[in-house]
Amino acid sequence: DSPPPLAPEPTGALSLEAALAAALLQSPELAANAYEVRAREAALLQAGAFPNPTLELDLEDFGGGGEFSGVDSAQTTLLVGQRIELGGKRAARIALASADRDVAAWDYEVRRIDVLTSTAGTFVDVLAAQERNRLAAEVLGLAREMQGVATRRLRAGIANPAEEIRAGVAVDHEALPLGLPA
Repeated sequence: DSPPPLAPEPTGALSLEAALAAALLQSPELAANAYEVRAREAALLQAGAFPNPTLELDLEDFGGGGEFSGVDSAQTTLLVGQRIELGGKRAARIALASADRDVAAWDYEVRRIDVLTSTAGTFVDVLAAQERNRLAAEVLGLAREMQGVATRRLRAGIANPAEEIRAGVAVDHEALPLGLPA
């Protein structure tokens, strides 16, 4: 059974629902756990099966000398057997396999919740970073406006040069974390 094809990488604006869906579809841990659940279900089916019958063939007194030469005087015994389980062995085997399957299903569910929680946390972290960048860009714009006002005030002769220098330092301070030119 081949793994399902990977979903294309999301592009553009990404909603939380789309991020969660992509994480569920592309998680290798979840894929492995899903196969484990399927294997445990198959083991449960096998546990409920009756033991296979046995068939034995014994051939004696052949290949010797005299009257025992060849296979004409050989003794052939055919044994057919069927194991009969007593004491609830089959029921116990089924119960154990069922419990194993349930544990695998719960493991899958725990991993699924882990993937969803991790993805949602990362999504919120990205949103917070985007908002910090937006606010920093807004503060940088305001600092540039203040620098422009200080420059105009200096040219008009109603401010001292230190005011313009302070405004330039503020622009540099705000532009540096964004990696933008001042």
